[in-house]
Order: sequence, then structure tokens, then C-alpha cells
Amino acid sequence: MTIIVQERQRTKEKILDAALNPIRLLLPTALIEQWCREADHQWRERLLGPVVTVLACIWKHLQPEVVSARDVEDGFAELSREGRDKARSGSDFCQARGRLPLAVFQKALKHVGEAASHSAGMLFHQLRVWVVDGTTLRTSNTPALDSYFGRASNGKCASRSPVARLLVLICSGSCVVLNAAAGSYVTSEMALFIRMLAQLPAGGLVVADRGFGTFLLCCLVPFRGSHLLARLRASRSNMQRKRLGYRDYLEEWKRPRREHSAFPAILMTCPETIWVRVIERQVVRRGYKTWTLRIVTTLLDPKAYPASELAEMYFRRWHIETVLRTLKTNYQMARLNGKTPDVVEKEIVSTVLAYNCVAALMSESGEAPELISPVRARNIVMRYAGYMAFMATCRLKEFYEEMLDMIAKALQLPQERDPEPRAVIQLPGTFPVLTMPRDQWKAKNRAA
Repeated sequence: MTIIVQERQRTKEKILDAALNPIRLLLPTALIEQWCREADHQWRERLLGPVVTVLACIWKHLQPEVVSARDVEDGFAELSREGRDKARSGSDFCQARGRLPLAVFQKALKHVGEAASHSAGMLFHQLRVWVVDGTTLRTSNTPALDSYFGRASNGKCASRSPVARLLVLICSGSCVVLNAAAGSYVTSEMALFIRMLAQLPAGGLVVADRGFGTFLLCCLVPFRGSHLLARLRASRSNMQRKRLGYRDYLEEWKRPRREHSAFPAILMTCPETIWVRVIERQVVRRGYKTWTLRIVTTLLDPKAYPASELAEMYFRRWHIETVLRTLKTNYQMARLNGKTPDVVEKEIVSTVLAYNCVAALMSESGEAPELISPVRARNIVMRYAGYMAFMATCRLKEFYEEMLDMIAKALQLPQERDPEPRAVIQLPGTFPVLTMPRDQWKAKNRAA
């Protein structure tokens, strides 16, 4: 038994020395084990311990295409140079991920995000700029996920698989995700954001879309010591106004009636009236229709926070759309493979953690992360991780600096172009859409 434990410990040390060297500086062993102890997680000495499991999850999501749990075990066997011929089913990795608490992945995500945010985050008049938005993710067809997340419905039919709702809070400038909250499809983005407010630090400016420009959030966000800048939901009538400048007003909002709110208990703790600032600007862009932008903010001082700068700041909200596109398209998060709610939530957080690790290295490269291609940066990180796996320790620093220099050169500059028609080049496939479970389809069409 002692010999087996020693061989296992030796294999584990080889994996830790070789796996994802560029990322190990962001997630040291001592810190991951500390998070496990804080989550009351106890573990015994085994190959897939907490540290190796976290690294294996990150490695899985950094691959350019979807890989299975068996591929993860094979990849880490190559790093240890032992047991290459052993048959693997992927169950060891799945069990190790199931044992690890979700809180460990969440703390790792926030740790990497805050480290990159402090070094490359954007400031607006000494306020840290955060952007919040949500999206939906498809999950597997299992009874557990169906009852937990539910399905999308348009009134005529339901979606073919359960759908999870995801809300992310990113740091403008560094493009890292500071927090992520997942819930069922019927859970609104407002409910997820209110849940996220308990962990929102002070001294920030939250930039959000139309769904967040409400009376309730204009009260709750300043209560946390931050400010809100959001698109105005609709025009309000019979309100007292004070003119501050050109199409710049102070408006007195009255508290909505209790029955008109989805959060009546929280609404009753807010004051009866609040003053907010409403700014209107004409948006003119060549090739597009001119339209009127109406935004609301809790920054009431027109001299300290000019209206033109606030309007420009709102347009930076679009960066979160590119982050969500990167997560869903390039990190394969649009379709989740977990079969239980716990595994799906870990899959979501670990995918965002893998993205954060690359975004943190992009911030450390010295170039603005918003100008760097996240896909090329990920490919560079994985290529240099392979170079550094079995390299002499004295050369690791040299290759690490060379990797950062390569990331800084992987630019993706914005292009100004005329509007293009929204049409696909290739025709869709000729195969019919499967509208029922595969077993039912086989039983129905077996006779034919």
C-alpha cells in the first residue's frame, strides 16, 4: 500500500509540474487547497485531487473543440508519462469533478477576475466600470435538468431541451468575468442580478441594458455603494423635472405599486421617491437609421459626470456581447453536456474560469485586452503550455515572457464597414430535425 501511494504521489507531482504552466501562477496549489478547506471539503491522497481536478476542468474547456472526460484523462496521462496504455472510461474525472464543491470553482473564478480587473480594469472618474447582461444556454435532455431548469416556450410549443439562464458581470477594460449566476429559464435576469448584488463591491459603475433601468435597481445599487447607468425602459409621464443641460434632466420617480413589482418585499424597503438623471442623445451612424438613446443614471452631478461622457460609456456595454459570444462559440458553452444540475453549474463556472485565465494573461501582456483576439490568445496559451510542460525550470520565465509578447501581437482591430445583409452563405442541411428522444424515434420508425 505504501508503494502504491508513493507512485501515485509521484505521478501527481509530475502532472502538477507539467499541466498548464502559464496558468499555475494564477491558481497556486496552496490557494486551491485553502478554498477547499473553507468549503469544508475533505479529501484523501489520490491522483485526481482538488488541484488536479480544477486544472483538468480548465484544460478541458481550453481545447478548441469539445472533448470528452476520457480525453481529459488521456491528456493528463500524457503529462505524467505513465499509464499510457491503460484503458480509461472518463469516470474517474467525472467522479472527481462531482466531489469538488461548486464554491471552489466560484472562488477561483472571482480570484482570477479580480486580479486581472485591478491591473487592467477601466476607470470612469475613479469608478470601476462593470457591465452586466444575460443569455441562455441549452442543456441535456434529462428529467433532472428538465425539472430544475425548465424549457423555453413561445406559447405554441416548448424547446427541444431544457434551457438555463446565465447572468455575467464583466470588468470593462480587462474583459474578465467577475461574477456569474445561473438559474432556471423562468428566473428573470433581474432576480439573478439582485442575488448578485449581495457580493457587489462598492466604488463601481454598473452599465446595463434596458431591462435593468428600473426604480428598484436605482435604489439597490447605490445602497451597495456603487452607481447604475442603464437604458431607460419607457417614457414616464407626470413627473417633476429639473433641467441640467441640453437634453439632460433630473426626474423624480415615485415608487411603483406593490402589486406591479415582482419583488414586493424588497420594493417596500425603498423610499417613496428618488431623483434620477435622464439623458437623451441622437445616435447617427452612416448606413444605419438615426435613433434616440435615452439612458438613466444615479450619477446626478452634471459637472463631475458630463452627459456626453456617460452616453459614450453606455456604448461600451457592447463588449459584454463579444464576451458572451466567445464563451458560447469558442468555449463550447452554448450546449452543456452535464446530466445533473450540480454538474451543469460546475460546467458553467469552470468554463468561465478557463476564459478568465486567458483574459488575465491578455491583461498581463501589456496590450489592451479589448484589442486582442481571445481565440488566438487561447491558442497561444495552449501551445506554450505544451512547450513548457517538460522544459527545464530555468527556461520557464523566458518562455512565459515570450508567450505574453505573442499574445500582445494577436490583435483583432475593429473594422468600419457598411451594413451587410443578414443572410447565410451556405444552405442548411437537408436532414430533418429530431423533435423527440432518439429512443422514441427508433421505436416509432423501427417497422419502417
